[in-house]
Amino acid sequence: MPLDQTLARSLVNGLPATIRDRYLDGHDTAIIDVNVGQTTSQLGAEGTDRLVKEIDKDIAWHPPPPDVSVRETGDPVVMTTVIAALTTGRTEMTLLGLLLIFVVLLVVYRDLIKALLPVLPMMVVIGWMGGVMYFAGLKYTPLTATLGALILGVRF
Repeated sequence: MPLDQTLARSLVNGLPATIRDRYLDGHDTAIIDVNVGQTTSQLGAEGTDRLVKEIDKDIAWHPPPPDVSVRETGDPVVMTTVIAALTTGRTEMTLLGLLLIFVVLLVVYRDLIKALLPVLPMMVVIGWMGGVMYFAGLKYTPLTATLGALILGVRF
C-alpha cells in the first residue's frame, strides 16, 4: 500500500466496483485475503493455530498504521479459538462441577455416603474417558472436550 493517502484513494477508486465492494466496506473496513489454498484442511487444528500465531507475530513485527487495527477471521480461526476455549481449564471445571454436585447432594441428603454414591460413577466415567483418549493418542474436539460436562449434566 502506498503511504500517500491521495494515491491510495485513487488506486481504490480505480478498482472495478465488483472488486471494491467485495473487499471494502465503507471507509473504515477492508478485507485482505490470505490464500493458503488447501493447507488449512491438511494442517488440522494445531497447525492452523500455529499459522494464526505466526500471522500475529508478523503483524506485531510490522504493525499497521496508528489508526488501523488488524484481526484474523474465518472458519479456521474461529474453530481453533472455540477448541482452545473449550479445552482450556476443562479439568478444573469438571472437578469443580463434581465438587459442587457433591456439596449439593450433601446438603440435600445430609449423609456422606448418600452424597458420595452418585458422584463416584461420574468420576469413574470421566476418568475412563480421559484415560482412554490419552492412551489412544486422540485429540480433543469440541464434542470430546465437553463430554465431561455432558456426563455431569446427564448423570445429575
